[in-house]
Amino acid sequence: MEEDKIQSAIIAIGGSGGKILGNIAESDELRDIKLIHVDTDEHDLIDNKNVHSLLLKNDWTDNQGCGGNAVTGENAAGENIDLIKDQIENINSLFVISALGRGTGSGAAVRISRLIKETKLRSLFFVTLPFSFEGKEQQQTANNSLRKLRKSTDIVIPIPNELIFDNCPEDKKALDAFDTANSILAHCIIGMSELIRFRGIIPIDYSSIKQAFKNKDAICSFGIGRANGENKITEAVDDLLKSPMLGYPDFVNNADVVISSLIAGQDLNIGDMKKCLEILNSKLNTSVKTIIGANTFANSNENIKIYMLSVQYQKTSFNDNSSIVKAVKYSSDPKKNRRRKRNEQLSNEQMALPFIDEGLSLGIFAEVNATIHHDQNLDIPTFQRHGISIMLDKK
Repeated sequence: MEEDKIQSAIIAIGGSGGKILGNIAESDELRDIKLIHVDTDEHDLIDNKNVHSLLLKNDWTDNQGCGGNAVTGENAAGENIDLIKDQIENINSLFVISALGRGTGSGAAVRISRLIKETKLRSLFFVTLPFSFEGKEQQQTANNSLRKLRKSTDIVIPIPNELIFDNCPEDKKALDAFDTANSILAHCIIGMSELIRFRGIIPIDYSSIKQAFKNKDAICSFGIGRANGENKITEAVDDLLKSPMLGYPDFVNNADVVISSLIAGQDLNIGDMKKCLEILNSKLNTSVKTIIGANTFANSNENIKIYMLSVQYQKTSFNDNSSIVKAVKYSSDPKKNRRRKRNEQLSNEQMALPFIDEGLSLGIFAEVNATIHHDQNLDIPTFQRHGISIMLDKK
């Protein structure tokens, strides 16, 4: 296998993003990629020789975080944008990690996405969405940030935190559950970066992934399966489908696209590859579009790994993550799906309006919970909600 010459980096934003990056930095699977952590809280910065840590110094946070204020996080990143730009100089491919819902993760991610767009970098954003129990304020902050990210970057992969507990035993310790989630997300990012950075036996290029997300509002789940030995193919698929954040079978059965990659040692033969792909296809809904890849690495020995990213397109604009939680738990019953689609067609969606695209502020309502009635934000004037342009005569 010949390595792609493209230089790549992973940049994590905020404390939660830093925890995932910490898992990546400790992984022995990482291959020649720059790691960067940016935060407004100096106490949360990663202390690791393999990580370039950057404190977003500013006049608002006193180096102790944003207090959940996304505007402050965005301003802090703006104040330090030249330092961030220096960190990604000569980088052609960038993977960004951020937890949406709080100040630094939500605000700085938006500002950094604009920098990436200006520099025309190939980029892929991994973002997590808050739990439903974290409250409407964090959900609204996350949704506002997610909407802006989708407008400024090619690929945004949003993964609901709710998936962490979807198949988790109630007696499992919360700390262990979060550690498991951070480890899975770390492997997700490593796996997706390898798909793009290296030319495989069956390659999955950046354009294929970009096309899957183009002009789509999506939520995603991710799983990884590992095995070795005589029955490693079957065991790896079984391990994959039990992955805590994959949401199999409900989420996967309702997916529109599944991106999956087989990673093995150089002893991988045609029979094993064919068997793996056949088993995977047999587990998926026949209507799902599949993007399949395969690659080998010398240091994988006889181990095998299967990555799966499940992508589900959303038909409505979400005002809070309770709708996302419902989407995660959609039944695979076709009759229920037909009723859901019928209800969506009858609903009076509020579409994204030009005044938002143009970056105008909601003023005093920017940092408060929206007043939602019949899927409309009543804090926005009626003429703007309905896209009516009012032209004033010049005196």
